[in-house]
Formats: sequence, C-alpha cells, structure tokens
Amino acid sequence: MVVLVPAVPLLALSVAALAVFYTMPTRFNTWLSRLPGDDLLRTALIFAPATLLAIIVMAVLYANDAPRREAVEATRPSRRRQSIRARQRGGLARASLWVTLPVLMLVAAAHLVAFVAPQRVDVWLQALPATAVFTRLFDISPYIVIAAVGIGLLLGFVPAREAPEETGAGRGWTTARVARLGALLILVPSFALLLLTGAGLVWVSASAERLAWLAERLPAETLLRLGLMFSPAMLLGLVLLAGLYLVAPGRGEPAQIPAPAFDSIPRRSTASPGLGRRDQPQGASETSQQRFRSGLALGVLVVGLGFTALTGMATLLAVIFVLTAR
Repeated sequence: MVVLVPAVPLLALSVAALAVFYTMPTRFNTWLSRLPGDDLLRTALIFAPATLLAIIVMAVLYANDAPRREAVEATRPSRRRQSIRARQRGGLARASLWVTLPVLMLVAAAHLVAFVAPQRVDVWLQALPATAVFTRLFDISPYIVIAAVGIGLLLGFVPAREAPEETGAGRGWTTARVARLGALLILVPSFALLLLTGAGLVWVSASAERLAWLAERLPAETLLRLGLMFSPAMLLGLVLLAGLYLVAPGRGEPAQIPAPAFDSIPRRSTASPGLGRRDQPQGASETSQQRFRSGLALGVLVVGLGFTALTGMATLLAVIFVLTAR
C-alpha cells in the first residue's frame, strides 16, 4: 500500500502527459521549450534511479516469495484457478517465439529511437533505396510482429481446462508462476537502467562540464520523450508488483472454500420434463463467469508485465543509441 500510494497517481499523470503529447503536440512543444535542459536532466537522473530501485526491490522480493505463494495457492480448492499448459500440437508455434520475441524487442527499440530522435531516423530512412517502401514497412512492422507473437502464444498454449488430448503433460503455468517469470524479466532492463542512470548521476555530480556534455547528447526534447515512454512502463510494473502482494494468498493454513450454492439445491426427478433447467444452467453460467474473470486477470498480468519488460529493454537500447550515435 505504501508503494501504491505514490505510484498510482504518478502512473495516471505520466499517461495523461503522453496523451497530451499526442493530442496537442504544438502546445506541448511550446511548453517544453520553456524548460531548462540542465534542471530537467538533473530531475530525470534523480527520479529514474529511485523508481528503478523500487522496482528491483519489489521484483526480487516477489521472485523469492512466489514459490511459497504458489504452493499455498495450490492447496486452496478453487473453481477460479486456471493455468496454462503447452499444447501437444503447438511445438512449431512455441519454437517460433524464439524468433518473434527478439524481433519484437528490436522493433520496439527501433520505434522508440524513432520517437526519441526522429530527425536521425528520418536521415537514415532517406539514405536507403526505395525509401517509401522501407518507411511503410517500418510503420507496419509492430503490427506484423505483435500478430506473429500472438499467433505463437495462442497456438502453442491452451488453458488447462481443455480436453486432455489437446494439452501436454507438462506443468501448468499458474498466475503465481507467470508473475514470478514477469518479475524476473523486469529485473533485466531495470537493473541495467539503474546502473546506467546511477553511473550518470555520479559522473555528472563531479563536474559541471560533464553535465553540459550530457545535456548536449540528451537535449530537453529528447530527454522528455524518453521520460514519456519510460515513466508509464516502469510505474505500471511497480503498480502490478505491488498489487500482486495484495491479491496473492498469504501465509497460514489453506482456506476451506464452501461448495457452490447450486450444488446443494435439490435436483428435480429425472422423469420430470424440466430436468434441472433452472438449476444447472445457473451453475454453469457462474463457473463460466469465474473462468472468464480468471482468464482476464491472467491476461492483464501477462500483458502488463510483458509490456514493462519490453519497454524497459527498448528504453535501455534507445538510451545507449542516443548517447553513442552522432
């Protein structure tokens, strides 16, 4: 709760700033021109390490605590629990993810660089032959790669409640396991960005000339564009990790969940023309709604943690590119 109190309003503020940037770019650039670059750079060098440190601490704690939480969750009988298993006939689809996921990261990094430093990317595209074709391919590349990743996930995995012949014998991916994997994935870009920003903060604190060199490499517009992509992704990861602690099963004995109410309702005789038409569909409908909510929660978790890890890696590559490229 202590983490959520500042993280949620900051996340809403960063998303609103990104929306204003896209809806009113002229007014946003006018406001941006009034900001001094040195002060903006100092603020970013203080804000980024603090946010990344909070993410790393939360991710490490949850990654270490997730196996115990998964064991506790497994002992709690629940109709809502839903896991994901590998599909027997989806080996090729799962193998394609080893190609499409790295390509997705590279495409995300390339588009983030185009958002942060559009002039440099335009110069590169103009230098290529058939510029119009490459520009069109560059614009539609995210949709193509996201569709490829989505098809690989859909054909390679299936909810565990499907028919046995459609699923493999491997261990199911429950919410706790997905959350632990997401926490571990978030650690990679967060730790690298923490090292990069922490080293930059120490480096510029020793000399004002170094701050001027960094401000020349990262002008106010470029730095703010980086912040507009960095803040929503990292704050979303922080909110998700904090929320997992609130919704995950805690310590203690397994909870005994009473049987659903529709199981205790007297059934009509099999000779009756109505044969439970009012009772059975109600229970089936309730179970269907529970499965839908469980699947929706798992989907939001996967998408949110995956988006945070992907954007973190893309931000890391974009920062390195902007600092090293001329």
